[in-house]
Amino acid sequence: MKHPLLRRLSFLLAVCGLALLPMVAAAYDLPDEEQITKDPTQLFACFEYNLEQVQDYTATFIKYEVLDGKPYPEETLKVSFMRPHRVKLEWLDGESRGMWAIYDSQRDPDHFWALDVGWRAIIGVQRYGMHSKFTQFFHPNRFVVTDSDLASLVCVIGHFCELAGSLGTLDTHYNGRVIEQGSGRESFWIHAFLYPEPDPRFMAREADVYLTVDDCMPVNVTLYGWEGQVIGRYIQRDLKLNIGLTTADFAIPE
Repeated sequence: MKHPLLRRLSFLLAVCGLALLPMVAAAYDLPDEEQITKDPTQLFACFEYNLEQVQDYTATFIKYEVLDGKPYPEETLKVSFMRPHRVKLEWLDGESRGMWAIYDSQRDPDHFWALDVGWRAIIGVQRYGMHSKFTQFFHPNRFVVTDSDLASLVCVIGHFCELAGSLGTLDTHYNGRVIEQGSGRESFWIHAFLYPEPDPRFMAREADVYLTVDDCMPVNVTLYGWEGQVIGRYIQRDLKLNIGLTTADFAIPE
């Protein structure tokens, strides 16, 4: 069975900051500790507002996943993003090192360009449809280029918290401010129990989310399966906001 994330990310981006809606004019005040303790999901609104103010960013994205009981090798990618919806992914290690994918909504909203690795590299740079089998070449959860970063995943977790809340199964805990090990940054630690048994509406039973204290940006999301085991760990490092990326940074190599 495919990971539910595959079926949901593209739709869910339409309800989160990466949907590239007009920027929100009103300021968003960070809730105090008492408010966060009472309802940790308020921090997701802070994250989404701050994300909407970002014109471009780069980050190192590290992901480890277990699908149908099989662990897949950890991957490290460089992610670049620029409004209005340009995304570049560059794989930095492992068997996929040297692979890249670029999506530019202004150039072609329905396709992306990519260079494979290994024996497939002989075909060179190719254009692929957004739901092309290219996304399945490497392992079963390879999702489309527009959805491949931690910001997208936090938007999805926020949505699932809303869904679990409507079903009466959501149980959230604010575990305080901690130094998140992967990034070394002081972060709010939120634990969300979503749903008690396997259900196609959810990607996981529960999740840990770490959002930085200074700007509510994500640095770690860990997902737990229906038996309590880790099925995904996603870490974001070296996040740089509004650094002045240009269209040249998303040019398609010939």
